[in-house]
Amino acid sequence: MRPQYYSISGTPHQRGKQWGQLIQDSVRSLIAQDNHHYFSNAVLNKKRETEWRRYQYVINTFLPETGDFLKGIVEGAECDDKSIITLQCRRELSVPSDDCSLFAAINSGDGYIAQTIDLAKYNEPYGCILHESDTDKRPLSIMFTLTGLAGYAGINCYGLGVGINMVRSCDWQTGIPPYLLVRHLLSLKTINECICALKKLPRASSRCLTLLQGNTLVTAEMTATRLRYWNHEKTMHTNHYIHPDFRVEDALLKTLSTDERFQRLGYLTSNASKLSKQEILQVLSDHSGIKGSLCCHGLQPMDTHTVAGIMLVPGQGKLAAIKGNPCKSNQFYEFTL
Repeated sequence: MRPQYYSISGTPHQRGKQWGQLIQDSVRSLIAQDNHHYFSNAVLNKKRETEWRRYQYVINTFLPETGDFLKGIVEGAECDDKSIITLQCRRELSVPSDDCSLFAAINSGDGYIAQTIDLAKYNEPYGCILHESDTDKRPLSIMFTLTGLAGYAGINCYGLGVGINMVRSCDWQTGIPPYLLVRHLLSLKTINECICALKKLPRASSRCLTLLQGNTLVTAEMTATRLRYWNHEKTMHTNHYIHPDFRVEDALLKTLSTDERFQRLGYLTSNASKLSKQEILQVLSDHSGIKGSLCCHGLQPMDTHTVAGIMLVPGQGKLAAIKGNPCKSNQFYEFTL
């Protein structure tokens, strides 16, 4: 299925307000779904009520442009601050789950990042493409995300691409949620600037980010308080740490299917730099596995489900995406920065 496409321009606040107006019904629906599936739980609701303002303060303090963007969404969608801030911190304020299988490769300076986006099944209808331009209509970034969620995975006008996977650690804290870290990284010019930002900003939780620009491909694994990064010509990632410094941290927290999916990716992407777009789609559509597959099909609203498959080609300014299970489509839908 082709994702809904939104194009917005202006200052951060203007862009947020435009998007909020365009997605008013959809973002309210997603917030209602989160409230039903997570925050009807008394413990999680108490955690949200106690902590959401702290997250808002950190976001506004360290990423003021992102804070302005979120204020715009609040105004445009006619929602309250708590709902929009909670949406950005939905993982940190609820429970972590499986998130994505990813592989990437450099190919003569024109590499790609390809990944599934695995979330609770009820998220699937809200997947969309967000294209942002400045006040002079010059393109800034294009990403795949959910309605109202200000960051997920995408590319920017400097030829930088960012993909994301869940990994788990025990040091989560009030800080910048990784979805908004990705948004901030897509405002920067180089991978070196991205690494500096990851070191300096207070991070809320653990993730693996894959960064691609020209002939540079970097894996950045992080807990909330520690960061390790290294270069590759090709890479793959599921939902466990690869760096040896984090293996003890990971041992009791990784999900049941992550090793199996990682091994399957290794088999399917041994020639990653030479895969065609159609072959990349076939990898994302793979169903092999006993504990879980790359393309996973949840049955119930809270089951882990592949809500999208995406391919980032930052050197060409292109993002390709499928909304829903990749196996149900015979093509990517392409969007240009």
